Amino acid sequence: MKHACTVAVALAVLAGPALAEGVQVVNYSWLQQWKTASDMGCAFVGYIDGATGDSVTVANPTGGYGYPDDFRASAHVWIPSAVLTGYGTLAYWAAVDLGTQRYVEKVSVQWWAGEGTGIQTYTIQAGSGSDINNLTWTTIGSYTFTEDSDPSMQRDKARFGMTDNNAVTVTAGDYQYIRILMEAGDYGYDLDNGGRTNRGGPGLYMIEPIGSGTLTAGEKVNWLHQQFSTSEAPITIMSYGAGYGGGDRSGKQNTGFFTDEGGGNRTGADVGQWATFDKDGQMGSGAYIELNLGVARTIDEVAIAWSNEYYATGFTLQYLVLVDDEENWVSVVGDAPYSISPNKAGVTGFTFEPVTAQQWRIFDPTGSTHNNHIILDQIMLYGTVVPEPATMGLLVLGGLALLRKRR
Repeated sequence: MKHACTVAVALAVLAGPALAEGVQVVNYSWLQQWKTASDMGCAFVGYIDGATGDSVTVANPTGGYGYPDDFRASAHVWIPSAVLTGYGTLAYWAAVDLGTQRYVEKVSVQWWAGEGTGIQTYTIQAGSGSDINNLTWTTIGSYTFTEDSDPSMQRDKARFGMTDNNAVTVTAGDYQYIRILMEAGDYGYDLDNGGRTNRGGPGLYMIEPIGSGTLTAGEKVNWLHQQFSTSEAPITIMSYGAGYGGGDRSGKQNTGFFTDEGGGNRTGADVGQWATFDKDGQMGSGAYIELNLGVARTIDEVAIAWSNEYYATGFTLQYLVLVDDEENWVSVVGDAPYSISPNKAGVTGFTFEPVTAQQWRIFDPTGSTHNNHIILDQIMLYGTVVPEPATMGLLVLGGLALLRKRR
């Protein structure tokens, strides 16, 4: 079974300020933590066998639209085929693998329900086990769309659902696998009676488990996450450039959520449409997005979640250095870029040697691929959590003791 999300994150201890007891995160999207193992997929889908009741995982599903990796990376949208859903007669599901157990308190789901499909009720389940083809699933929550307190089939709309702080509260626990289950009768197929019959049911832009926890030594933390913003040291985002989204973006600061861009259903999680290109596909002069972390942080990785085709093929990350009270923007030299979605741009980024700075910017994106502008759903500035001083001391003492024994 092929799964494309195979990006490995280095776990080496990097130089930087020590962080006692790790980094505490709250209301944190676990999609921000890249999967560190390549032996299991990051996203997978399937159906419930009508005869046996067994959950069947489908490898490389085709015939609908998109790929499961799309809702893992918020690249665009995955829509099931009519074959997968038994032409609307079978229960089907979509799941994400977080790579390790994370404490999940709520789940955000962003839907697509167009072209004769619809969604009324869905169930949220957690999986246990080590084989994605043979997991045991337990219901931890559900949601029913209503209108005037009555159940209501949502149709003819895109990018809607319980997103960000309005996510569905679930039975909290440590989970690695989260799936969304659509039972036959709870979703709509061919509601137009002869429309796009290859659409087997409503699709998904995103499944986003959200919770709290401690990121320990070797893990990455997104310092641009809104939880780290304080009244004394606020995180701010400013964009400068022609076209969409120019000027102050502090009203739409990064929350770390992957809600896909578009429509009127945004909750402030996006960075937004930004920067019209000229007729030659080049950025307007001096356009950039400035990211002020409020305080200096040690950063060693940047990642951007793009919206579907609206992505740039390249960009420069810079940080601010004051030299004799004059501002000097220094470009980061990064490693080879990566992508965690093969279908569209998805999430792209790169790692680099640690740099400690407060002000950063995304500068000079190049190569608009669609309609002469780009859309960024999220920007993430990662730092690697390092051991607290006491732990480092124990490691040194342990190493010295080992050397003495070898002598």
